[in-house]
Amino acid sequence: RVAARGMGGSGKTILAAAVARDSRILSRFQVVAWVTFGQRPCISQLQRSILTQLGGTAPADADETALLEAMQAAALDKKVLLVIDDAWHVEHERSLYCLDDASGSACLLTTRISGLVKGYAEVELMQLGRQQALELLLKAGEVDEVACAARDVALQAVELCGRLPLCLAIAGANVAKLSIAALKRTISRAGLSTDGLIERRELEEAATRALQILEERWRESSDDEESPPSGSRVLRCSHISRHWI
Repeated sequence: RVAARGMGGSGKTILAAAVARDSRILSRFQVVAWVTFGQRPCISQLQRSILTQLGGTAPADADETALLEAMQAAALDKKVLLVIDDAWHVEHERSLYCLDDASGSACLLTTRISGLVKGYAEVELMQLGRQQALELLLKAGEVDEVACAARDVALQAVELCGRLPLCLAIAGANVAKLSIAALKRTISRAGLSTDGLIERRELEEAATRALQILEERWRESSDDEESPPSGSRVLRCSHISRHWI
């Protein structure tokens, strides 16, 4: 029995999902049963969910005690990996723990509360380091590198996210969306169409052509050899979607 503990957004559910999908772990179990609690769960519904995942059944009018007994019968002699996600009270675990301990089954529980259930080996999910958090933010944002001038800003974003994996992933996804929008604006600014451009690679190629067109237009209209105005100069980065500029 293992309990993964950490504050909200620390990656408890992501960790549990990774464990439940790992082929090396799956090879040791016959069944994986997963339920998520939250602060106001309906215990009987969760019990029925586990029972169904175990291949068991129970009468429609069965109460929580009868459902737990049916779950225990369904889990008998089976190697089961039971994942109890986001438990808030010890009663949550007691109402769902149905494993046959002699069968080699295991239970992974995630919670925000230290020492919630006795008998579990507790693993605390620590805050990510700054570099780890930055790498996660950039990966989620599909950004390959950060310009030196923007690194401090990126690190500020990391701290604003509390270095929490969930928050960093959401922020990174927003960065990716913004980069797509920037690509489309660049393409449209050059008078090109974005119709039919779905893949990022296609958008990047079209944006590169658009940047060439925009620079040619500027040079044709300019009487000197200076760099384009600041707005156009920013657009000259042909990897606009892959660089944090």
